[in-house]
Amino acid sequence: LHQPYLFDSYDFIFNNPAVRRLWPPDGWLGFAPSRPLGVLSFALNHAVGGYDVVGYHVVNILIHAACGCVLFGIVRRTLSAPAVAASCRAHAFGSALTSALVWTVHPLASQGVAYLFQRIEALAALGCGASLYAFIRAVAPGSRRGAWFFACRSALLAATLTKETALMWPIVVICYDRIFTTGTWSGVFARRRFHAALVVCCLPTLVLTAVSLEAIRSAGILSVEGVSSWEYLRSQAGVLLHYLRLLVWPAGQCVDYGWPIARSWTDYVPQGIVVTAMAAVTAIGVVRGRAWSFPLAVFFLYLAPTSSVMPIIDLAFEHRMYLPSAALTSLLVCAAVECLRRAEARFGGAAGATSGPSTHSLRRAAVVAAPVISALGATTIARTRVYDSRLVFWSDVVMKAPANARGHEELGSAYFEAGDRRRALEKWRTALEYDPRLRTSNLNVAQDELRAGRTAQAAACLARSRRNRPFDIEYLMTLALVRDAEGNTEEADQALRTALLHEPRHGPALDQRGRLMQRLGRNREAAALYLQAAHAMPDAASPRNNLGVLLCLHGRFAEAVPWFEEALRLDPDNAEAANNLARARRESAK
Repeated sequence: LHQPYLFDSYDFIFNNPAVRRLWPPDGWLGFAPSRPLGVLSFALNHAVGGYDVVGYHVVNILIHAACGCVLFGIVRRTLSAPAVAASCRAHAFGSALTSALVWTVHPLASQGVAYLFQRIEALAALGCGASLYAFIRAVAPGSRRGAWFFACRSALLAATLTKETALMWPIVVICYDRIFTTGTWSGVFARRRFHAALVVCCLPTLVLTAVSLEAIRSAGILSVEGVSSWEYLRSQAGVLLHYLRLLVWPAGQCVDYGWPIARSWTDYVPQGIVVTAMAAVTAIGVVRGRAWSFPLAVFFLYLAPTSSVMPIIDLAFEHRMYLPSAALTSLLVCAAVECLRRAEARFGGAAGATSGPSTHSLRRAAVVAAPVISALGATTIARTRVYDSRLVFWSDVVMKAPANARGHEELGSAYFEAGDRRRALEKWRTALEYDPRLRTSNLNVAQDELRAGRTAQAAACLARSRRNRPFDIEYLMTLALVRDAEGNTEEADQALRTALLHEPRHGPALDQRGRLMQRLGRNREAAALYLQAAHAMPDAASPRNNLGVLLCLHGRFAEAVPWFEEALRLDPDNAEAANNLARARRESAK
């Protein structure tokens, strides 16, 4: 409950102005236009408890628990349907309960819960699951069809407005209708108006996605520099098999794999053959109405937007398996129950041959399920410890994916936050070995080169750096340092003025430009800049110390004393401010 904001959670929740107010709604509506409900949930959290991380974790856990309940309802009612074998109907409750328990504690679902920002994935899954459950209730004999059909459409609309992957769900409902309710494609066609209404529910998200298409591309979706659609598609075969392996044996999980593009045919042809064969078998099963094919159809359909021809900057992320893992877990549990029943029938004599569940068979099933659930739960507890701190989080990533450049860069930033500058620079330099264009690593290494007097190396780092946006404040500030070190103070000042033009209250830029003006002898401008920086950064010692130094240069020692005192109050270990204060007091006493 007290694990901090990490990775995207920091940028998109803690450091996101869009979640700081509910009204007017332009903030959370405009931040991610195709995902307004997900952003709204964070805004509601902020409205209730501010940035207290406990509230966000509680909501994530409640959403996950609700998903488990919906999964139980879907599996129980599905296994109770007439289209399912009598042996499965006899164990419907136990199979549903075991499926829900196994999936809820499975480590593969942990990223959708512990990783705060991935609430979006869990919330979309809840909407999809609720939509399917409402459909099952709507087509049940004697139900209030109108109310349940309305609930089905509403839940799907909410899911699509939470995450775009839910746009595939109408096809999933059609597959379910064919396999478990009508039993024929003609029956599905007879319900065409309802299925058409489900497709209509997807239109708002499609429109919002089209409106924000440029923003989506800039975020590394649909278009990734240096990665073609074919390269992305062929790499996904290995990713899908990795997901399936984690479902059965959840070892070696990693938050950020940095999954490489499959270059050699040995990296994608064998995997592609396996995945294509699975997809073909699944399609045949759906067409023929085989019950086992439905969970596999969910797996392929729900992952299609992120595991097909649309390049996304991250090839593999475990949270994408949140909903598909629920379907596949149910398939595995039902298969295990059927195997136990057949073993009972073969070795248990007449009692085991009955279609109904005996006390002994249920007890044996519980004996088998309990250790599996306990082992998965223990593994999940161990897995979620990774989220305890930024340092632990990224250390785990680097250990699991040593060639992941972003992992090394983020670990360097974590070391820097912990006060270990030496290790931070080591990690930033390692990150640049894997990806020479990384922005944060280049900027920090450039500043280190400047401190060592290696201006040419610093300029080279700056030239390699990938710029995230046209007016990158940190890039411009580092550019100013490099140009100043090269003796080109005019270009240095131009870079800082450009930065302040777009962020006039950026404290570090104001303080840096103040120092530049002071060196150029424009002390009046420097003093004004220091004052603005002090107002913009109420907890920063640097502009206060700099202003005190400037006052001392003009012999105004008594006026400088309060500024040095304030700097020391904010940073008691600041030796420079302490020496300046002692000198100012001594001179003012003369």
